Amino acid sequence: MPADYRGTIRHARRWVEMCARDMPHLDVRYYAREDLDLLAGMERGFAESGLFVGPYGVVTNAMIGIAARAGARLIMDGHGGDYTLNPRGGGLLAHLLKSGHVRLFLAELRAHRRLAEESWRATVINELAFPLLPRLMTALRRMKRGGKPSPPYGAVNQTWTGELAEPGNLGADNAPLQSADPLERLRFIQRKIMDGATVGGAERASAHGAEVSRPFHDKRVVELALAIPPRLHLNSGRSRALARAALQDVYPPEFQTRWRKNDDEIPDFQMRVKTIEPQLLAEIARMERSDELCRYIDFARIRDLLAARRADDHNSGWEQETHRAMQAFTLARYLDRTWRRNS
Repeated sequence: MPADYRGTIRHARRWVEMCARDMPHLDVRYYAREDLDLLAGMERGFAESGLFVGPYGVVTNAMIGIAARAGARLIMDGHGGDYTLNPRGGGLLAHLLKSGHVRLFLAELRAHRRLAEESWRATVINELAFPLLPRLMTALRRMKRGGKPSPPYGAVNQTWTGELAEPGNLGADNAPLQSADPLERLRFIQRKIMDGATVGGAERASAHGAEVSRPFHDKRVVELALAIPPRLHLNSGRSRALARAALQDVYPPEFQTRWRKNDDEIPDFQMRVKTIEPQLLAEIARMERSDELCRYIDFARIRDLLAARRADDHNSGWEQETHRAMQAFTLARYLDRTWRRNS
């Protein structure tokens, strides 16, 4: 957010300023998104890459441009750290219990409850039930939806996803993501990443004469992560324990007790989407006249998701309803653009 922002949106600036304070060798550049245009950026991303580019691609492109104009030719991001060397702690409580570390489990559970901003019910479901019984919990949730699979973008046509749910048409489910085995999670995520068309931002970096690399996906880093006992990733209720210990003399001291929550790349996402909502609704009205698009996209659902929150009803960029609406809208625009250009 801008330097003079004093509102309630949680964002990364103060953490960056701590790094600038304690690490004066860093060349810090800020992007507060003053020129961010989600719709124009979306179309530019389609044109430059030829690929589906989600809302975050607009911000990624702008940040790559800042780095490239400063002289950077190789840009390394931290994507992948959350599930290799610095896991965020998902499933680790269940892992401790399942592997017989009962005392350590009870100690970490107490510490988790002391630090967690969630109910006991949420802790039991998210930290224990899903990791220990992933397929059962997934089946129960599917029963609540009347047997329909969870749509990948939140506003995909349910009739179409029902057709895809026939055996063999949807591929592997996401149960390993909920597993109590952190190494199974790591392997599953790595395979999904490898199925991607390109490294995130690579095609946009090439437009700036730069290259993007993700060191946490390096084979040697992944092999090291697989060799680390998962119980070492959690300490006194705080995840990323190894990174905290290894970097305590490098990072500002405040990072030792930093919260688990990530800071979003577009923390004012809700406000920005509400600003362009009239344009979004006009585009939805145009696109839903296409029977071909309606086969895949539930435009009424997009409207409902957009209406779920007011402009000031934010979650510091983690507004799931608004994100699902924009993912589905962006997918519809991409399909519409591709089909019209190829017809």
